[in-house]
Amino acid sequence: MAELVYRNDRYGHTVWELTLSGQGNEAPGEVELRIIPPPSAPILYTREDFAEFRRQFDQRPSRFPDNSLAAFSAWQAQYRQKLSAWLMGGARPAAVAPETRWEPLPGPSNFHLERLRYTSRPGRTVEALLALPREARAKPSPIILALHGHEATWGQAVREAFQPGHINDFCHYFASNGFAVLATPTMEHRLQNKNWTLYGEWVWDALAGLNAVTERPEIDMSRLGVVGLSTGAQLAELVAALDCRPRGIVVAGIFTTRNHLSKRFRIPPHCDCGSSKYLMPHIEQSDIVALAAPVFCQVQHGQQDHCLYPGADPAKLKLDWNTGVMPPEEFAAAVDEVKRAYKLLGATDRFSVHIHPGGHAVDNAAALAWIAKCSKT
Repeated sequence: MAELVYRNDRYGHTVWELTLSGQGNEAPGEVELRIIPPPSAPILYTREDFAEFRRQFDQRPSRFPDNSLAAFSAWQAQYRQKLSAWLMGGARPAAVAPETRWEPLPGPSNFHLERLRYTSRPGRTVEALLALPREARAKPSPIILALHGHEATWGQAVREAFQPGHINDFCHYFASNGFAVLATPTMEHRLQNKNWTLYGEWVWDALAGLNAVTERPEIDMSRLGVVGLSTGAQLAELVAALDCRPRGIVVAGIFTTRNHLSKRFRIPPHCDCGSSKYLMPHIEQSDIVALAAPVFCQVQHGQQDHCLYPGADPAKLKLDWNTGVMPPEEFAAAVDEVKRAYKLLGATDRFSVHIHPGGHAVDNAAALAWIAKCSKT
């Protein structure tokens, strides 16, 4: 008997645990491990490739109906429950009392910075960071939930993100422009809850963090935006899909297709911490955004992000990481699906794609303009 179990260690390495058992003198068998080398040149995309992608994309089980608003609303209700089940051990748990503790921290001159410790589940304490405007305000401040991905320190809400020049300095940017900013930890790769997923834990910790800051009178929770980069951007999609509080989200550097992730991403070195195993078999990213609709959603991509920007220069790919670029027509198909959902809801002005000249980063000015727009609506 042989049992092969897949898991990730805390560093994002793909690990296979093999257990062999037999009776008497039975041979335990052999295991062969092969390293697949990167290609010598980027893999080209053909018309036949797109036709096969399109066939599978149109026939996916999670495709939402387009015949009526009632059918679409029923699909949203059904798939929100499924999403919770896939991520959180079978069903969305009940919220617990956050049991908050606050600690002031040294910070910039234009906003306060505090450390927040709160309970997200029984026995689990989470440490987050909260920035608040220093000047007295006649009205409470709008708030941003800030979510980072693998590009920042794993398992922490990093104080450096509240300084200019950090890859996640959208925290500093929004805090400097009058927003409260809650940065919750993500990317802790040690699973805490049996039968959950890492994505489920990160999303639940973020939702519990929002519950924890509702007690602060300086914050207007009715003007909540979510900004995420990379894996944090996919978490932003999931937060908006599972919670009705966000008014708007910015999805930076991640919006793509299952086909691109499965065929052109090399894992490792890319981390397969949850998306491929727990979400990709079930649902497209475009469907997750459709679950969040009609929330205001801006998708951002940087032209120098050669892993994910549609139509990037293949010559600039790192072939040990990606074997090909994201085809523009494949990206357009995913965008069109999201537009289809927003059209059904009569909210076509609430979805936008923003291309900027940078790399794998948030365009802070564009994100601020987008969130400010939806905060006023």
